[in-house]
Amino acid sequence: MLLLAQFDNRDIWYELVKCGTHSSNRPVWFDSVTSGRLDFNESIRTLIGFSFIEVKQDEGSYMMHPVLQDWCLHIARTEHDAKASLLDELALVCVGYMVPSNNVPNYWQMQRRLLSHADFVLQKWKSDRLTDNIAIWGAFLRLGNLYRHQGQLKEAEDMYQRALAGYKKTLDADHTPTLNTVNNLGLLYRKQGKMKKAEKMYQQALAGYEKMLDPDHTYTLDTVNNLGLLYQERGKLKEAEEMYQRALVGYKKVLGPDHISTLNTVNNLGILYQERGKLKETEEMFRQALAGYVKALGPDHRKTQRVTKNLNAFKH
Repeated sequence: MLLLAQFDNRDIWYELVKCGTHSSNRPVWFDSVTSGRLDFNESIRTLIGFSFIEVKQDEGSYMMHPVLQDWCLHIARTEHDAKASLLDELALVCVGYMVPSNNVPNYWQMQRRLLSHADFVLQKWKSDRLTDNIAIWGAFLRLGNLYRHQGQLKEAEDMYQRALAGYKKTLDADHTPTLNTVNNLGLLYRKQGKMKKAEKMYQQALAGYEKMLDPDHTYTLDTVNNLGLLYQERGKLKEAEEMYQRALVGYKKVLGPDHISTLNTVNNLGILYQERGKLKETEEMFRQALAGYVKALGPDHRKTQRVTKNLNAFKH
């Protein structure tokens, strides 16, 4: 019950709590309670019996009364500071590792659902807090993604900077999670219009990936594609095309021609060719991207609709 009080009390569900298994610093009872939905429901049933928890039938989740939540938070802090810190860490990991990738269908629905939880768990987290639990930095990285996708760019940068500082302290500058954070900072800076800072982050991440990973690793290719987008926005169309072509060759080799990452780069090339006045190549890329998106995502997905709009506008 003390753990459940660490979340936004209005919407708590099994998969959210289960994500705490990513933490290396878990209470001894946690794994048995979250080993399966039946075990979790059995534990919750006891709390429901005492009216500590209410069931939200339509959503398959649970709700805790705010007065009870305040009491639980008070108990956790007055009885044992170490226990309160452990629960704070666990809740942060739960929320962070529940954040879906933006390649997952309807990812935005889950991200919107998680926003209130992210805001709540971060209220209790001090910026100078020390921990050897690496999962914490992974949670900050994912929360940065959450805030970036939701347009809360200041909060996203704070999360990325916390993740980066933690990874550099516990791992090293060329470790993959560190480089992932650097790359995502590049994404953020590009979204903020800070193009020079974005390019610096991308180049730093790319150099690290090329040093530590295969040149055709998806992390490497993603950063190459990101550099293509950046160069295109800065009017460096030749450099952008070089990046897109490199990414496309790698994606086709590693992921296949119908993977979303491959199709995204094909679409990017279509937009680039249109800017460069290469009309035949433009139509070819848009048609290829459209066929792939329809097959992979369906005709109603936003990516499918966007490339359909681009193709129709190009034809007219």
